[in-house]
Amino acid sequence: SWAGVRKLYRQTLNWNSITTLFLTDPESCQPLSQKEFLKQVIEHPSCIEHPPPLKYTLEVLKNYISLIEKAAEPIDPDLIKSCAHYEMILQQKGGTEQEAFISIEIADGDREKECVFQIIPETTKQGFLLWPAAYFLSEYILCNKKLFFGKRCLELGTGGIGFAAAALELCE
Repeated sequence: SWAGVRKLYRQTLNWNSITTLFLTDPESCQPLSQKEFLKQVIEHPSCIEHPPPLKYTLEVLKNYISLIEKAAEPIDPDLIKSCAHYEMILQQKGGTEQEAFISIEIADGDREKECVFQIIPETTKQGFLLWPAAYFLSEYILCNKKLFFGKRCLELGTGGIGFAAAALELCE
């Protein structure tokens, strides 16, 4: 589903994760699907409001075009324009990011909380991922809600500012 692809895109996961969803749908490279990809993923309001890094978006677009070429399908001109647009913006900025975000969902049963983090623009991968300690702490909180219910908590050094707070919010 496009919502699933958009979710992976907003989490800035590598292209292989997104490709797995595409491969389950044989029509994903068809011209209509290409238009839907732009509309439901790249140009979706949530992705415009909290855009992933430009370099990442450009990588996703180029990899999708490559997948279309391998399927021997015609490439939608709007997809090519979008790719050129992001490449031009990145060149104008001298290859540096200004404002980028990563979106991660944390779930507890039927309750779900979306966390949107601003990424620190650096040339390294640091700042482009949520460290495993943040996941483990959030999982611990959700498995031991009684320990945290009604208490003030301070999280230091898990590499996921706000992620543990989202888990705590689900404890209410």
